[in-house]
Amino acid sequence: MKNNRFEGYEDDVRMLVQEYEQMQRNGGSHYYDVEELSIIIDYYLDTCERDNLEEAVRYAENLFPQEVEIRLRRAHVYCAEGRYEAALNILSELLQLEPDNTDVHYALGAVYSALDHPQKAIQHYQKAAID
Repeated sequence: MKNNRFEGYEDDVRMLVQEYEQMQRNGGSHYYDVEELSIIIDYYLDTCERDNLEEAVRYAENLFPQEVEIRLRRAHVYCAEGRYEAALNILSELLQLEPDNTDVHYALGAVYSALDHPQKAIQHYQKAAID
């Protein structure tokens, strides 16, 4: 039987999130790679499960503190919380590391849009669209 909480999500996402939550409840440990943690974090971002989101991001940051994909998710969390300056700080650092990263440009477009800086938003959206 499929849990309504996961309606519209692939079974692999459901299984990954449920496995992660069980590990957290039981205080266990399990190795997750960056891609798996990104999927878990993205699920919580999509479903606005803030407590689980923060916990998953912290867990990922402890395992992979310098990983671009994890730092990008932290910027998304800050953006969702309305902490745009904190998001911009991370995204600016990531842009220095990976100037052609489409996801970073897209996130910068979203932040600048939220800050009502349409020219900067458009500039980053256009760079993202090139890819």
